[in-house]
Amino acid sequence: MAMIQVRKNHTLIRNPLDSCLGFGYLSFWLCISISLVWASLVWAQPGQDIFLANAKALSLGHAVTADPPGIDSIHFNPAGLAKLRDLQFEFKGVYADVSLTGQFQSSPEYDRLLSIGNFHDQVSGSNSKINGITIFLPKAGLVDLPAAAAGMGGISWESKKYGITFADAVYAPLAGGVNRDDDDPGRYSYRRVGVTRLTYFSPSFGVYLTDTLAVGASLGASYFGVGDETDVRFPNTILGGFENVRRGLCGAFGLQVSVCAGSLDPTQPLASIELAVQDPLSLTFNLGVLWEPTDWFSWGAAYQSGARDKLRGTLKLKYSEGTRKFLQDTVDSVTVNGRHPNINTKEQTLKTTIDFPYPQHFSTGISVKVVPQWKFNMDLKWTETSVWDQWTIRFDEPVDILALAGPILSLLGAPGVSANQVILPRGYQDAWNLSFGVEHQLNDQLVLRMGYEPRKSHIPDNKRDFIVPLGDVDIYGMGLGYRPTSDTDIDLALALIKSHQYIPSDTSDNANSLNVNNFIYNPYAGQNITTDLNVSLFLLSYRTRF
Repeated sequence: MAMIQVRKNHTLIRNPLDSCLGFGYLSFWLCISISLVWASLVWAQPGQDIFLANAKALSLGHAVTADPPGIDSIHFNPAGLAKLRDLQFEFKGVYADVSLTGQFQSSPEYDRLLSIGNFHDQVSGSNSKINGITIFLPKAGLVDLPAAAAGMGGISWESKKYGITFADAVYAPLAGGVNRDDDDPGRYSYRRVGVTRLTYFSPSFGVYLTDTLAVGASLGASYFGVGDETDVRFPNTILGGFENVRRGLCGAFGLQVSVCAGSLDPTQPLASIELAVQDPLSLTFNLGVLWEPTDWFSWGAAYQSGARDKLRGTLKLKYSEGTRKFLQDTVDSVTVNGRHPNINTKEQTLKTTIDFPYPQHFSTGISVKVVPQWKFNMDLKWTETSVWDQWTIRFDEPVDILALAGPILSLLGAPGVSANQVILPRGYQDAWNLSFGVEHQLNDQLVLRMGYEPRKSHIPDNKRDFIVPLGDVDIYGMGLGYRPTSDTDIDLALALIKSHQYIPSDTSDNANSLNVNNFIYNPYAGQNITTDLNVSLFLLSYRTRF
């Protein structure tokens, strides 16, 4: 790490950051402030539909587009509301047990770089685990939950005069978040993170146009909030080389100049970030169609619109002690027209807006009664996660440091920085997946269900990281439906969710690259990263008719 290393298949960039580091506070303020504001947002897609708390859908692997699940048809296929009669209420509960672990093992190439600069990376050879679940709530911000449990519900009403069923429900189409110990190696992805998209008002309807064809639609008014607390570090060759030279000159000659104060050890946290942004009213709509030509076959299709949310809030940046001393002495050594620059080297709070596209989603499926007691469901789904090709972060006031750094970053191959905004490239892909469910009608009161949903990752191999520690996700569901009376339905579900990924050293631009110009955020440079996610879910729903 003491010098710039030129690797095969990479072009040596004579990096303007060398001069940028000479005036210290510019590069560090910039790099830290733009690095992690997106960290928690991408938890959304892997958690899609899981915390809706619909027991039937989960136990059937979410293969319910042609077999819509009661009042939650509002989300899965609004046309299914046409099947509901009279006045109905539904109450649901979900409990989750979540395990998320990570392992970091340094590569020989990274170890050689560390030895050159006499650095020691405490992340190497360490393990990460979470303590529990965190969510983001209005006004309260990030909240650590004593247990991962929640309750929701809905109502439907059939207008016999017009033959239309109306409905409304409260549900969470997207949710996720975790917390870790302050010294956990995962803190460089986040110590605490929470994402909550809560649909609190969803006026909907379903109607039969013919005896076999139903259509439906719903409007979703949702709260969308994101919170993130992260320690930031930059294990980059250029920063390591600068720090090594700085140590050598200051130590050998006993220099007492501005650059000799503090510490810029690239393996240690240089700052911490606290992000809190939200949109209290995000509008989307769902459309659905359901065709039932016979009593043994049905086909359905549903479209869930995207949205262009603007998440507004604050980003708070607090420097570590070593960074603060370095920046303060650097600022004190600079004078412009006889005055020192007016720059806060302890902490800064910026009013922030994130332009966040919410992906649209489409599903189509069939439901077939192979024999009267056995039913098979299959869905094909698509989510437009390619809208996360890049994200735009805006600041309400011009930031002089960003204006100064923009041209430098453009030379480094990282354009998109101006006085008022930063554009972060992500490069995600659209996601396709199939899901499958089997249902056995044991008798008039009891039905048994099983399902499987393999979700392909929407993140390319060269963009994987520990911020969204997920590769392909497998969801295994099982459950039952019990009808004690003709007006009451009780559904139970148990699901297991598993995901494993291995990111070899120097294969991901967002996690462990050793490339000299990868400096915006790459917190585990040179590490071989392994992640494992295991979730157990228990769901209970109760629906009654009047």
